[in-house]
Amino acid sequence: MTPACMRCFLVDHPCGLHARPAALFARTAQQYGAAIFVGKNGEHMVNGKSVLALLMLAAECGDELVVTADGEDAREAIAAIQGLFADMLRPRDLTVDTTAAVAVAEATAACPDMTTLTFACSAEDRVLWP
Repeated sequence: MTPACMRCFLVDHPCGLHARPAALFARTAQQYGAAIFVGKNGEHMVNGKSVLALLMLAAECGDELVVTADGEDAREAIAAIQGLFADMLRPRDLTVDTTAAVAVAEATAACPDMTTLTFACSAEDRVLWP
């Protein structure tokens, strides 16, 4: 039996389908009565309403996700998921506010005994999610 609605999506975020977008996907899918399943590159289909199942796909950047929905509101569910991919699962530019860094530098200069923490981030870490 063919699902009521099916769409393919390309994971184009550098971090793939990690915890936050998987949770957004599952939360969106849970809003619909349709049965929603997701498969990676034509492999085993998992429940699209389960964050853990989505994470088990280990979808990386460049992978294709096949999303199927079957039920009365299948078309609406697929449209919502399509909107999610368009809006939420793409990388965002990072705008850095240096106010906090300047305040730490000034406080450190005023009190040399103060311990400061430095964090190193790679370019992949510098992604903002809405």
